[in-house]
Amino acid sequence: MPAIYSGLLGALMPLAFARLWLKGRDNPAYRERWGERLGHGPDLPKRPRLWVHAV
Repeated sequence: MPAIYSGLLGALMPLAFARLWLKGRDNPAYRERWGERLGHGPDLPKRPRLWVHAV
């Protein structure tokens, strides 16, 4: 099952990038935060922290 998931993810990622690119045609600033949309954020400070996850 992980192989199927990985294969589908790899096959569909170009479509996701194309969608982001096309969506950014009207708003070029939309393209500047691709990393955040893919789960990459700024580095966190090296101090103790408390994570709170609330829905």
